[in-house]
Amino acid sequence: MRRALAVAFLTIGWCAVPARAQVPPCDAAVTAPATLTAVDRFAAFGDPTLVATHSALLALDFGEGAASGSVDRESIRFSSATPGLREEDGKPVFVATGPGPAEIRADWEQEVLVGEEIRRCSGSAATTFTFVAPRPLRLSVSGGVADFGGYVRTRRGFTGQIVSLSIDVIAGRRSDFGDVTVRWRVRRGRAAHPAGPFRVAVVRLLGIGGAPRLLGTAARLRLSGELFAFASRADDRNDIARIVLGNLPRFRGRGGYEVQVLQRGARLLRVRGTLRSCHKRQGCMSDGRIESAEPLVTFGR
Repeated sequence: MRRALAVAFLTIGWCAVPARAQVPPCDAAVTAPATLTAVDRFAAFGDPTLVATHSALLALDFGEGAASGSVDRESIRFSSATPGLREEDGKPVFVATGPGPAEIRADWEQEVLVGEEIRRCSGSAATTFTFVAPRPLRLSVSGGVADFGGYVRTRRGFTGQIVSLSIDVIAGRRSDFGDVTVRWRVRRGRAAHPAGPFRVAVVRLLGIGGAPRLLGTAARLRLSGELFAFASRADDRNDIARIVLGNLPRFRGRGGYEVQVLQRGARLLRVRGTLRSCHKRQGCMSDGRIESAEPLVTFGR
């Protein structure tokens, strides 16, 4: 599948900036009428639903009245007592961490004619938006294109010759876009599964990205990830991120691995397997088991 790359794993925090100078409030008779709106960036066209963890694009509409022409557009500032204001692609957005109401306020400055003198005054508008709870993400597990391989046989999910383990994060228009935590560990020896400490990495789904990013390495087992643009497919099969497990250039003998994907403290997926007959050039034979909280997504079947 071809995907347009989104832009990295880190989001840029955005907070309101106070007005440049204190100016008196405008009289109600001359205040520019304004409507504050919020649109979910992942919603279908015309859908007014706002989903928690999604980017809600903020806008202030002054209409066509005479007073609207006096507004200093550069002075517009958004604020909220509820955390969630930030900037994406140079535009103000609000990302609610959970369902419920959130009041957002907009302030601006405008010019008014008092007698023969033009003076500046300030106006404001506030709206309470309600955000609904998101739905759980779904995942797809398959073979990928990294550097360790052999034959993988599992009780569910995938079979055949592969060269890595690939976990795709699948989202719909109302899916949870909160941060995803990936934990993984690997151990040499005859133990069926590793029991040591996990390596941990956080994937920020509302991020800016580019090329695949190395999340970390544990005993030569490398984990990388990348983000993709949300395509708004109606069947809720939008591939928004990929986590690839692979590359064991010097892992020899036997061992075991475990990978977990969590969100909000709940485990979405666990893959555990044993590595047998690992060779520097030929890769490893592996037996694995997949445990998924949600039904796994399969493409083209």
